[in-house]
Amino acid sequence: MEAFTYTVSHDLRSPLTVILGYSEILQKSLRDRLDKQELSSLSAIYDSGIRMVELVEDLLTLAKAGQIEGPAEPLDTAEVANDVVCGLADVITQAGVSVAVGDLPTLRVPKTLLIQVFHNLIGNAIRYGCKPGDIIEVEGERKGARVRFYVRDYGPGVPAEERGRIFEAFCRGTTGKGKKGTGIGLATVQKITRLFDGRAWVEETPGGGSTFCVEMVDVPVSAPIK
Repeated sequence: MEAFTYTVSHDLRSPLTVILGYSEILQKSLRDRLDKQELSSLSAIYDSGIRMVELVEDLLTLAKAGQIEGPAEPLDTAEVANDVVCGLADVITQAGVSVAVGDLPTLRVPKTLLIQVFHNLIGNAIRYGCKPGDIIEVEGERKGARVRFYVRDYGPGVPAEERGRIFEAFCRGTTGKGKKGTGIGLATVQKITRLFDGRAWVEETPGGGSTFCVEMVDVPVSAPIK
């Protein structure tokens, strides 16, 4: 795993940085000397490079998910979710949607991993599950040692036949076709939940839409993260 992480972070990311840098320079310096088609080709190179960087970062997150130590104290998960919403403010504004974070139970998990869970689920709801004017709801509950979070939208929903496999790496559901994404986000969410003896799944929202559910076991301070 260490060798894989090094290869991804160095051998792949470094040349991508060069490609992005030079393509951006060419777009700016040759803007007045190239025709529309040539500028479009340069833009396509840059956009493809950005998508590759996103894929590399997602693969790194997936690879490192089990290598992060947990906190000594439980997290204020509502605060974490609200921080993620603030970080997505521009995307939320552009989409014309709103995100409501309810009262969420505390949970002792690494903050960086919980950020990934909320970022992927809320980001997916914005990208695939909403139209202007819609609201995304983030809720949670505790059942003994088990904590559940729900990210609910009222969009087109996930077809029943796809719900069992959209958490597989590189799987893009019907609603994801033609939209940006790497197909790694939900696989990362599933891997994180399994580190805490949990799981992730999706249900139909009553009235239409998708409710993505995450369950994790609250880890005692004395217990190591697997």
